[in-house]
Amino acid sequence: MEAASKMIQFIRSQIWIPAALGFLVVQLIFIVFEMTSWMPNFREGTLFEKIAGSSFFTEWFTPYSYPELNLLTAFLAVTLLPTAIICAFKDVFSRKLSKL
Repeated sequence: MEAASKMIQFIRSQIWIPAALGFLVVQLIFIVFEMTSWMPNFREGTLFEKIAGSSFFTEWFTPYSYPELNLLTAFLAVTLLPTAIICAFKDVFSRKLSKL
């Protein structure tokens, strides 16, 4: 029981783990959306639709067939992944320095 509580405490102390897991969970949800052809309805004529319909999200950055998912993936990649990567590197290098 103590091992499980120590693991939970370790995960909570590392800010990069929830950020990386959150990104992966959202990507799995997007894959399910893509496989089932289910998409939430977005209002037409909004700024979100205009940005998602731009050539960048329909021709250049296309991990999914829906431009809305491409836009959300790009947004999450810009917000969550740098935090996860920077904190993971800080964690790894601080452990190496503390061992010296």
